[in-house]
Amino acid sequence: MKRKNIRKYYKQLILNEVFLQKTSRIEIAGKYSIRPATVTEIIQELITENKILQTGTINNKKIGRNRVVLSINPDYRYIIGLYINEYYVYGVIISFAGNIVKSIKIKNAHPFYNIIIGNLNKIVALLINAVPYTKIEGIGIASVGVIDEKSGICVKTSRIKDFNNVNLKNVIRNNINIEKDLTVAVRMAVKAQLLAEKWFGIAVNNDFVVYLQIEAGIAISVINKGKIYMSSNPSAGLLGHTIIDQNKIRGTDFNSRNGHLEAFLNDQRIIEECNKALKNDPEHRLALDEILLKAKNGDSVVIKTIHKFIKYIAIAIANTYNIYGPDNIILGGRIFEIADMLLPETIEMVKKMLIFPPKRKDFVKISKLGVFAGSIGATIPFFETFYSIPEPTRNFINN
Repeated sequence: MKRKNIRKYYKQLILNEVFLQKTSRIEIAGKYSIRPATVTEIIQELITENKILQTGTINNKKIGRNRVVLSINPDYRYIIGLYINEYYVYGVIISFAGNIVKSIKIKNAHPFYNIIIGNLNKIVALLINAVPYTKIEGIGIASVGVIDEKSGICVKTSRIKDFNNVNLKNVIRNNINIEKDLTVAVRMAVKAQLLAEKWFGIAVNNDFVVYLQIEAGIAISVINKGKIYMSSNPSAGLLGHTIIDQNKIRGTDFNSRNGHLEAFLNDQRIIEECNKALKNDPEHRLALDEILLKAKNGDSVVIKTIHKFIKYIAIAIANTYNIYGPDNIILGGRIFEIADMLLPETIEMVKKMLIFPPKRKDFVKISKLGVFAGSIGATIPFFETFYSIPEPTRNFINN
């Protein structure tokens, strides 16, 4: 391995170590058996490049100088992250230190292309003005639907009108007034949400995790041994399209969705059933936010109605666990704002459906990043590039 490649490897290794935990030169040198002089030289390079800072000292209880604490410079560069679904457009601007500078959400009056693109433009304009423009590294977008991540095209979604075959990269480049050609990265929503949990949420220390998203649709994404499962099929992970009642399938059309899991469990179905139970006329229909608020306030009619969906939530979890057997399943979706009311009964039902129930009681967890998980996850491709460690040769590892 060439000397400059070894140095690049060490440099990225040290950058990662500083990101993962505030640390010192001595700790890095000891952990990776790198010469202290080399560590000092590389750290000085990173400081000169404004990537890291010296943020304090730790008293050395033994003989010697105090240790200087290092951390990622929160003002080095920023990424804009966007998440689109039929209800809201969410946006964040985040630094490479992982600090969220600003977060915004705008409710979509209707799930129409023009409305959503308008809200997208408003959010980006506000986020761009939150930091010096020259320090914005790029824009990441996560969206519902079947996404071709390479081309940036939303191939298909029934959840937003006129959103099929929309090139999200071009939407940003053609509709938003930006002065330089920013890199734009596009991710399927559930993958972005899982990546957010892996970098900043409850999956940080887990190697094998499945994120299960229940919103207007049901989808899963899988990380195993630190790597997200990728498929050449853009529809991979659409758990909601698994058939659970073949008697509901009309004729030979197996894409009718009538017998699919998604037909029994989705946000819209919950909204319809709760409004029906409350005997609300069409002009006074409650949105999901209002329904969840009623549940939190103890409305017995709403709570009883939502509890009817527990069986299908349990089926989604059990099917996922029986297929993958991950360390954890992370649940995402607005319905889990009332997880305390749903989870105990759901878990008991799940255990009865599993072939080999896990010994751990906390194998199902609720996303801690909330509604901004998608927009945070949309920025992760930039984090992966910034913190990527070049693969050293086998001889170098052996030596």
